Amino acid sequence: MTTEPTKLRCNLLRLLYLIMAAGLAITVWPSVLIHDVMQVHSLTGVQSMLAAMGALAVIGLWFPLQMLLLLVFEVFWKLIFLLSFALPLVLNGQPDAASWENIWACLIAMVFIPIIPWRYWISSLKQQQAD
Repeated sequence: MTTEPTKLRCNLLRLLYLIMAAGLAITVWPSVLIHDVMQVHSLTGVQSMLAAMGALAVIGLWFPLQMLLLLVFEVFWKLIFLLSFALPLVLNGQPDAASWENIWACLIAMVFIPIIPWRYWISSLKQQQAD
């Protein structure tokens, strides 16, 4: 198995979890806790999922390596959004202000890519498969 990431890398991971938890606490949790929604729709489902990700990110502050899958999920879903939806919109010159807001929010998460210890994560998956 690949050696564990350095203490610096683990602390950088903690910083990513903190950014994720704080960002979602500021942007999502208020609408989850205080709302006047009288029906369930796709936005309420998205808000709930994002709130859960923020809560799980708090666990990553104490267990940065065990919660790597959360960061991987964060990168993957935003990368899929950027490539499948945002890029065609931008190439066609059609994004409005709300679209740009979402695009920038997803682009910011791309800084996670070089911080995630990919070799360690893949090695951990292989080791778990062997067990």
